[in-house]
Formats: sequence, structure tokens, C-alpha cells
Amino acid sequence: MRWIIALFLASSLASAAEQVPLGGGAYSPLDGDFEHLVKQKLSEWHVPGVSVAVVHNNKTYAKGYGIAQYPSQPVTPSTLFYTGSTTKAFTAAAISLLVDSEEEAYKNIKWTTPLYTLIGDDFILPDYYATTHTTLEDALSHRSGMPRHDMSYGGPNFTRRDMVRSLRNLPLTAEPRTKYQYCNMMFVAVAYALEAVTGQWLGDFLRERIWEPLGMQTTFFALPDAKKAVKDGKAEIAKGYKWEAEKEEFREVEWMDNYELSGAGGVISTVLDYAQWMKMLMNQAPPLSKQGHEALTYPRIIAEKQGPPFDATLLYALGWAIETYGGERLWFHDGGMPGFGTELLLLPDMNWGIVLMLNTAESSNFAGMGLMFHLIDEFLEVPQEKRFDWDEKFRNRITSRRSLASSAHHILYPHTPTPPLPHSLPLSAYTGTYHHPSYQSLTLTLANLTLPSCNTSSTYLFANMTDHMWDFTLRLEHVSGEFFVAMVWAQDLDAFDVETPAKAEFRVGEGGEVRWVGVALEEAMGEEKIWWERV
Repeated sequence: MRWIIALFLASSLASAAEQVPLGGGAYSPLDGDFEHLVKQKLSEWHVPGVSVAVVHNNKTYAKGYGIAQYPSQPVTPSTLFYTGSTTKAFTAAAISLLVDSEEEAYKNIKWTTPLYTLIGDDFILPDYYATTHTTLEDALSHRSGMPRHDMSYGGPNFTRRDMVRSLRNLPLTAEPRTKYQYCNMMFVAVAYALEAVTGQWLGDFLRERIWEPLGMQTTFFALPDAKKAVKDGKAEIAKGYKWEAEKEEFREVEWMDNYELSGAGGVISTVLDYAQWMKMLMNQAPPLSKQGHEALTYPRIIAEKQGPPFDATLLYALGWAIETYGGERLWFHDGGMPGFGTELLLLPDMNWGIVLMLNTAESSNFAGMGLMFHLIDEFLEVPQEKRFDWDEKFRNRITSRRSLASSAHHILYPHTPTPPLPHSLPLSAYTGTYHHPSYQSLTLTLANLTLPSCNTSSTYLFANMTDHMWDFTLRLEHVSGEFFVAMVWAQDLDAFDVETPAKAEFRVGEGGEVRWVGVALEEAMGEEKIWWERV
């Protein structure tokens, strides 16, 4: 279902739900000026709606703006959103409860416990040392040596066990504990280990041990549970959208039932429930112990130097990124899913926190960062002339991505001969199905495509990877000989329709037929490729 931007602009402010000040007080961050800024950001970044909650000194201020579901359902502080990778902090918190437990069944659960000892042969990495020494805290702090490999998993009947077992066929790109490399799959492995140890689904564990004690009554770990709450009249859930620039309208993005990714990004919740979570964290309150709280935000690995507007080097703890801004320590994490984005940040020393939930992918995070840091700057009384321009940062990022896509041939293959060498076989000989034990099947066909950048159509080798968790396509542009550029596009995750280029190569066997296709899909591997073998 599609809805044009005119409808969105006409209704965005009119549908703003009233601010909910829980606890009173003179501080009122979600005022008329902020509402004006929200309208501006939602329009600029093409986001239908946003729900915001600010917590200060145990008081909650919450408000919804814009559209949760077209044509007219407004966002409120009680609207459900997918919260993406902010889930990771819950997974780490669940493990902390086992680490601190005095129950006999969990006496061997420590942060330093190797995952292999908990789930045995299900957890095998390509390297023996990494297999036997990768611990719970290594997995929860992105220092296992395993990079993302996000394009590998998902598909019909794909389970968490399948994901964990697929790690054995995925290249490591660092030794354990030597490098920060974000990896969703490791959080899934931790969730799988918790379920093996407790005999309980992580969603039930979180509900019983964390969410219900905190009064988080509308937080869910699976789409069917959220849908049931909606059916029972206990909740309303936002639809996810993508802005189609050529048509100037929103396209609805289907809700994901991402059960297999639950330890890394499965939560569906509201800003009001997240306010309860933030209060618990800032007060170091139960159900976590004081030691558990300290463990979650104790930095485990140096991540990267971020530069302005941050003061220090980014560190990563257990499901939390740690930084310094304006001299103040902060804990934060964002989340992104098809059709949704979340920003979560706490200033623990000032007892101040904020969460924003929005309903597009990627552009939500861009709009959310600008809104979030506006409220932070207001709270810290940062002078206008010293405030960072987040919109410029993200516009420059998009421009750089488009420049890379348009110049991919020259950048990736600077020494291509003139004229280029022809491919050794007719293009049709490269079609067919290829297989990788973890990246699964890749089927190449010939497709006659007209690209937005030109008016003429051309024939390309093309793969539609819709059987993966993150739907994406590969379009192969010939460069020279057996070398190609693979233009990768994840349509529901990319808000700006910019393909990402990667090196690709075919190998012809001694019998004169194409046997292998390799694509540099994993950025952490540099120019090394993932190789699929013809079936």
C-alpha cells in the first residue's frame, strides 16, 4: 500500500500525541520548538513518524509525532516499533543474571566461559583456538574475530541453530580479543547458549526475569506475540515504510518475523517501556545486581576513533557502546531493521536518557540522531555555534556512497586494460546456481535492466537473494576478462537506493565451463571473496 508525501505533511503535526510527563517537574524537553524541529526532520529525511521518551531524575517525558500507519493512525508513546540492535543490551543483561545466579545449574556460567563448553559441536569456528577460547564476553563485545557476514543467513526454515552452525564455514578476519568487529551472529550464538543452559526461550526468560519486574508490559520478542497484543486491544504497532523518491510516495515494508535473529535484534517495544529500562540502568536497580550493571557497561574493546562531535575513542562493552560527549560519559546503541530505526542513549552521570523509535530504515537513524542530539545539546546547554551538524554529516555520507557507486569500475579496478578483455565464454554460460555452505545458494540469470542513471537497457548477470533474512540483489557489470563489479542492493535497508559495489570474479574449470563465482561481500575481508561453487 502506498501513500503520497502530501498526505504525510498534512497530517504529521496534527497527529502528534500529547506529551506524557510522568512525575511532574519544570523540565519539559518536548516543547513547541522541538515539535517544529520534528516536523522539519521527518520531512527532510522522509520518515512518517517518531515516538520519543526522555528520562531525567526518574521522570519520564514522552510524545508521539506523525504517522504510525497510513492513512491516519498516529504515533503515540504507546506505539510498538521494532527496536533492532538495542536488543543486544537485553541479551547481555540476561547473561548477567546467570553469571550472578547462585543456582547450582549455573555455577559454571562466567563472563569468561567459552561458548564451546555450553553448546559443544554446534559452536565450531574455522580456527581451533578461536573455537575453544571464544567466551561469552568476547561474543557480547564484538571481539571474537568473526566479522558481520550479514548476507549469509536466513531463508525458509532457517533456525538459530542453523545460524550458529554456519559459523564454521565463515572466514575469521582477526584473532580473538584483538579487534572490534561487529557481529550479529555472535549475539545469536549467546542467545542459543542461554536457551541450551536454561531450557527456556530467551524471549520467555527476558519477559519473566526483566520485563515483567520492570512493568514492561508491551515488550515482545516475536512478531506473533506483538500481533496478539494488537488483536487483544492491548497495543498498536507501527508499519514500516520506505520512501520511493521517483514516485514521491511511501511504500509499506512487510513486518519481519525475525525469530532466528532474536538475540541480536528481536525486540518489539515502546518508548514508555524503554523508559523503564533506562531508569533501571541509571539507578543500577534490580533485577540486575550492582555487579551485573557494572559488567554491562565496563568497556571490553577499543572500537574506533570517531572524531567530532565526540571527545574520545569509541569503546564497546556488553551490548553497549561507550563514548564521551561534551565531557560527559555516555552509553548508547542504535538499531536498524527493514522499515524501522531506533536511537537509545544515556548520560548516566546526569541521570538523563533518551530513546527515539521511527518507522523507516536508515533515514530514521539519520533523523533520529539529529533530534536526539538537539535534546542532548539543549540539556547540556551547548551554545548554538558549537552544535554539530548531523544533517551535513549524513548528506556527505550519502554523496560519498553515490560517488563510489558511479566510479566503482575505476576505483576497484584502476589498471583495467584498454580495450578491456572479453569474458572467455558467452554471458549465458555464467548463469546457473552456485552454492556456499554458509552463504547458501546464489542463482545467476540474465536480466535486461534499465538503470536510473541511463535511458538505455543492458543485459546483466543478476541474482535475487530474496531467500535470505536481508533481501538483496546482485547485478554484475563486466570489467575485463573474468572480472566483474557486483552492485549489491538491499532495497528495504537502503533508504537512498544506492548500490554498494564489490569485486567479483569467475573461475573457469579445465573442462572449459564456469565452476566458481566469488564476490567480496564481507567488507572486513578486504579484497578476499566469498566463493560459491556451481551446483
